[in-house]
Amino acid sequence: MNLDKNNVIIDDRIPLLVDLDGAIVATDTLFETTILFLKKSPFMFFMLFVWLLRGKHVLKEELSKQTYLNIETLPYRQDVIDYLEQQFEQGRKIILLTGSWVDIGTRVANQFAFINDVIATDHEKNMTGHAKAQVAREIWGDRLFDYLGNEKKDLQVWKHARRAIVVGNKRLAKAAEDVTELEKFFPVEQLSPGTWLKAIRIHQWAKNVLIFVPLLTSHSLFKPEAIVSSLIAYFSFCTVASATYLLNDLLDLESDRKHSIKKHRPLAAGKMNILQATLSGIALLSTGIILAILYLDMYFLLILLGYLTLTILYSFILKHVQTADVISLASLFTLRITAGAAAIGVPLSFWLLCFSMFLFLSLAMVKRVSELIHVEKHSGGELQEVSGRDYLTADIVVLQSLGGASGFMSVLVFALYINSDQVTKMYNNPELLWLVIPVVGYWVMRIWIVTARGQMDEDPISFAIRDKQSWLTTMVLLLIFALAVIL
Repeated sequence: MNLDKNNVIIDDRIPLLVDLDGAIVATDTLFETTILFLKKSPFMFFMLFVWLLRGKHVLKEELSKQTYLNIETLPYRQDVIDYLEQQFEQGRKIILLTGSWVDIGTRVANQFAFINDVIATDHEKNMTGHAKAQVAREIWGDRLFDYLGNEKKDLQVWKHARRAIVVGNKRLAKAAEDVTELEKFFPVEQLSPGTWLKAIRIHQWAKNVLIFVPLLTSHSLFKPEAIVSSLIAYFSFCTVASATYLLNDLLDLESDRKHSIKKHRPLAAGKMNILQATLSGIALLSTGIILAILYLDMYFLLILLGYLTLTILYSFILKHVQTADVISLASLFTLRITAGAAAIGVPLSFWLLCFSMFLFLSLAMVKRVSELIHVEKHSGGELQEVSGRDYLTADIVVLQSLGGASGFMSVLVFALYINSDQVTKMYNNPELLWLVIPVVGYWVMRIWIVTARGQMDEDPISFAIRDKQSWLTTMVLLLIFALAVIL
C-alpha cells in the first residue's frame, strides 16, 4: 500500500485505466484526423460516409492510414498529466484505454513513461462505451480497476470501476459518483461567450467597415435606405467572415499549435472543440447568406458567395502558394468594397478599385513580412520556412521592396484620380484632395517601418485598429474629404 499527498490509501495492485480523447488531451483524435483528411482531399469527403457505414472502427483505421496526426502538438491537459505521473511514481500501473485508433494511442503512450500499456480501437472493435467496459471487466474484473474518463459514455465503465476520476463538468462528476466512488475531479472550463467571440474573431469585424466606403465616396451618407442596406451588408459579411475564420483555424490547427502566439487561439489551445467550431461555422454562414437573400439584391449575394469561394480556396490551396496568397488577401479586402457598392446600388469607381487593390496588396505583404521576421528572430540566423507558407526568411527583402512599391502605387493612383473629370463633379474644392497624398504616404511609410522593426502584429488591419496614429490619420483624411465637399 502507498499513501498519496492527501494521505489517501492507494492500492498499487489496482490499475488505473485512462481515456485519451477529452481526458489526457483537450481534443478528439477522430475529429483531428477527419480535418486532416478533408484538408488533404476535400473532394473525397464522401468516403467518410462510406467508411462509417462499414463501422466506426473502419472509419478510424482509414483516417489513420490516410493522415498523420502530429501527437506532439496536441493540447494536453497538464493537470491530468501531472496527476498520472504522481500515480505512476507511487506504484500505480497505468493503462491507456482509448477509443482512438491503436496507432495513435501507441504513439501517445510512447511519449509518456508513466503509461504501461495500451488498449485501443483496432480492426475488430471500437473501444468506446460498452466495449470498453466489457474489456475492462474481462481483464481485471468488477471493481478491480479505477477509470479516468470525460464523457457520458464512460458511465458504462464507471459502473464496474472501483473508483472514478472525472475530467469534465460537475454534472458528469455527480453522475459518476452515483455509480461508484469519486476519487478525483478535474473541472473543465466550458465554452464561454468570451472564448466563443474570440474564436469567431469578432475584433476582425472591424475590417468589414470597408463595406461603408462606397457609402462615403458616393456621398450617400444621409440617405436612410442606403445606410440600412449598408448595415445589413456589414452584418452579412461579418457572420460569413467569422465562419471562414473558424474554417481557417480548423485547417491550421497543427501550424497554429507550433506558433508562439497563435497557439493560444481557442481551437489550437483546446478551449473550443472541433465539433463546436463546426456547428458555429455552419450557423454563422447560414445567418449571413439568409440576410443577403432576404434583404439585399442578387448582385450583393453573388459577391458574398464569391468572397466565400475565394476564402475557401485560400484556406485549402492559395495560402500555401507564394505570391498567390497575397493577391488573394488583397482581393478579399477589395471585394468588401465591391459588396458595399452593390448593397446600395451605386456603380463602383475604377479609381477606388485600383487604389484599394494596390493598398491592400501592400498590407497583405506586410502580414507575410511580419510572419517571416517573427520566424527569423527564432531561427538563430538559419534559413527558415514559415510553417504552412511557401516563403523563406530570405524573401523578406524582396517582399519589403514589392510591398512598399505597391503602397505608393496606391498613392499614385489617388493623385491621378484627383485630376479626373469625376472629381470635379463630386467635390466643390477638389484641390484640397492633394492633402490626402502626404497623409496616406506617411501612413504607408510608417506601417512598413514598424514592420521592419518587428513591432507589427501579423495582421496590419488589427494593428491599425489599435494604433492611435492610424486613428488620427483617418480623422485627418475624413476632415480633408469633408472640406473638399463643403468649401
